[in-house]
Amino acid sequence: MADLRIKDLVVEYSSGEESVRPINELSLDVSEGSLAILLGPSGCGKTTLLSCLGGILRPTAGRIEFGDIDLTALDAEQLSEYRRNTVGIVFQAFNLVPSLTAIENVMVPLWAARWEREKAHERAADLLDRVGLSHRLHHRPG
Repeated sequence: MADLRIKDLVVEYSSGEESVRPINELSLDVSEGSLAILLGPSGCGKTTLLSCLGGILRPTAGRIEFGDIDLTALDAEQLSEYRRNTVGIVFQAFNLVPSLTAIENVMVPLWAARWEREKAHERAADLLDRVGLSHRLHHRPG
């Protein structure tokens, strides 16, 4: 883990003719090992902030530092490496590939990280076993 520092973060986008700012000059420090909770009504910017922290949305302005990594200074390749090696994202929807089996779906990010097929298969099987799904390795979603 590492400290998280957010300074003057702005996320702005256009909706028709008007501008929307779900995040407007947010500053926040979260120390390593502490617990932070995002709480608020629908549309207040919680998912937008998490998307920025996960490296899937670039802010309009401001800085996000996670340990010694300045997310706002990373180029596209470095941001991909950050997503691949530093963060994990669990979406509300499954986001599974329907034509792939459970083990293949778990292997997708490992393939993207250039794991060897055999090692990726072994790791995916272990992860599915940990969550009680080892009996569903070769089943498709649904």
